Amino acid sequence: MKKKVTLFCTSMAALAFSTNVFAHSLWVNINESFAHPPGHAISSLGWGHVVPMDDFLMSEAGGVTIERYDLVGPDNSTTAMPLPVIKKEKVVTSKTGMDIIPGDLGLRKITLTKETTPGTYQVVAESKATFFTGYVDKNGKTKMTTQAMDEIKDAKSFNFSCRYKAVAKSYMAIEKWTNPEPADHELELMPTCDLSDVHAGDLISFEAVLNGKKLNCDMDGMNYLFATSNTYGGPTVPPPVRKRFSSSLF
Repeated sequence: MKKKVTLFCTSMAALAFSTNVFAHSLWVNINESFAHPPGHAISSLGWGHVVPMDDFLMSEAGGVTIERYDLVGPDNSTTAMPLPVIKKEKVVTSKTGMDIIPGDLGLRKITLTKETTPGTYQVVAESKATFFTGYVDKNGKTKMTTQAMDEIKDAKSFNFSCRYKAVAKSYMAIEKWTNPEPADHELELMPTCDLSDVHAGDLISFEAVLNGKKLNCDMDGMNYLFATSNTYGGPTVPPPVRKRFSSSLF
């Protein structure tokens, strides 16, 4: 197995919505091990603000429901992996006042075999679409709900409506790097270079596509995730990411 390489990306579509956003991000972690031949990789889902681990997929600070968790082979074949269990777990309090909370981060072991096809593999994750809508009801009261506009029956007028869908993927090369196929995400980054042997200071390139078409956009119209962590010698908490979304769709 060649050195594994991780790539994470998130996307969000906003409809008639303009506000400052400081939200959780979704990403995929892949860790390799050769302690026991022939070797394996451990995949897990990251959720929150700080790579590689920040929070459970369901917590008081925010939650996400995963509807796709796939291993995509070099031949673009897709194998569904068991979805993480999203539920509120029982909290155990320690004798010193610490809360111990169990949870599922989608830990899955991907093991090599003699029949493993060489090439680039993708671990792809996708959340269920969520809507946030602010409106005024027939009695003049301002309300907010996690429903789409067409599902709200007592609305007199709408203040905003936002559709949120998080996607992420990570790559690992077995013996050789092959160009991966798109994962069919609405907003997607595709590597246009070999990521299997990247070093600090190297320039890497990606192609951005929106609904399958090349995307031309500057950073003022894009949400992004800081790849920083005390694990990598960086600051413990990255600066807040606040972007103003003013376009109807990005």
